[in-house]
Amino acid sequence: ARSDQSTQESGAYIFRPSQADGSDLTPVGDVETTVSRGDMVTEVRQKFADWATQTIRLRKGSDLVELEWTVGPIPIDDEMGKEVISKFETDLDSQELIYTDANGREFQERLKNYRPTWDLRNGNGESEPVGGNYYPITAGAYIKDDQKGLQLSILTDRAQGGASLASGQMEFMVHRRLLADDSRGVAEALNETVGGMDPYPTWERKGDGIVVSGTHYLLLSDVSDAMKETRAAMDTVYQQLHTFYGKYTGDAGSNPL
Repeated sequence: ARSDQSTQESGAYIFRPSQADGSDLTPVGDVETTVSRGDMVTEVRQKFADWATQTIRLRKGSDLVELEWTVGPIPIDDEMGKEVISKFETDLDSQELIYTDANGREFQERLKNYRPTWDLRNGNGESEPVGGNYYPITAGAYIKDDQKGLQLSILTDRAQGGASLASGQMEFMVHRRLLADDSRGVAEALNETVGGMDPYPTWERKGDGIVVSGTHYLLLSDVSDAMKETRAAMDTVYQQLHTFYGKYTGDAGSNPL
C-alpha cells in the first residue's frame, strides 16, 4: 500500500506501487552477463536472479533488438508482494510524452498527469501518479526527441501495461504476484500458482507461482522515417513466419499440399 496517502493495496483491480517517484524501486538483483557471438546472431544473456532472466539478441541484417525475458516464480519468502517492470532509460528529451497504440491501430499521445477533458493536476498533484499514467499497450509504444531527431519504439508480443513516468523513460509491467486483497470484490490476492487453489473454506493457493515469458523489441529510428519503420516492425512481430510439416505425397510441383 502507499502509506503516504492511504492503505489501499495493489491487487487484481488496483495498481498502486508504494512510491510515486519511484524512489523505492528495487533492482531484482546484481546482473550476471554472458555474451555469445555468432555469424548471424549475437546474444547477451542476463541473469538478475534465479527467477528473472533476459536474453538480448542482435540479428544480422535486422534493426530490431530483441529482449526475451522470463520472470517467475516471483519469490514471496519475505512475505511481500512484488510488481516486476522492465524499464528503459535514455537521454531523449521526450517532454513527458509517450505514444501508445490503440489496440494495434492509431497511436495516442499520452502526457504525464494530463487529461484533455478535465484538470487532472488541479494544483494537488495526481492522486494515482503511477497507475494513473499507465496505459494498455497491445502492440507497442514510443517516445521521441524532436531536437535530436530520434524516436525510440518498444514493440510487445502481448498486451501489457506501460508508462513514461519521466522524460526519456519507458516502463512495462511484465509480472505481478501480490499477497493482499485489494477489496474490490474478489476476496483473494493476485497470487496465481501452478497448483491452483484449495476449495472452500480454506481457499489456499497450491504450488509455486506462475512463470511468464515474453519479448520486447527495441527500435531506434530517425524521426523522419520512424513511423514507417515502426509499422513495418509491428507487422514483422505480429505476423511472424511459421513452419509447418506434412507427409510428402508425391511431386511437389503438381501436388504441393
